[in-house]
Amino acid sequence: MGYRLEISKMKHVYCAGKFYGYESVDAYNSKSVKWLLDKKFIEDEDYDGEVYWGYSFNPQIVLNAKQFEEYIKLYNEDLNEFGCQAGNIKDALINDEKMKSLIADRCDKVLEWY
Repeated sequence: MGYRLEISKMKHVYCAGKFYGYESVDAYNSKSVKWLLDKKFIEDEDYDGEVYWGYSFNPQIVLNAKQFEEYIKLYNEDLNEFGCQAGNIKDALINDEKMKSLIADRCDKVLEWY
């Protein structure tokens, strides 16, 4: 199973693939989850001890352009570390042309997991 990260803006959607929610991935100790916790986008009590994103947990997080760039780079590092990149290619997410365009766009982004 697992959850795909969905990033939206008014006319664009990007699906970054699954990462959080896999039993083999300790998402709570990943850089991107720590960033969300440190910035107070999610709270410690949302963590159920095993899988961060339970079936009833689906935050919608709005990030400005700077926050998004910080977060997505950490998310990419987590995908590299846990071997979850598309085709197991290092930096596949961050080097994707659509993602580069999304990072360059200075609008706010909405993160959702489904």
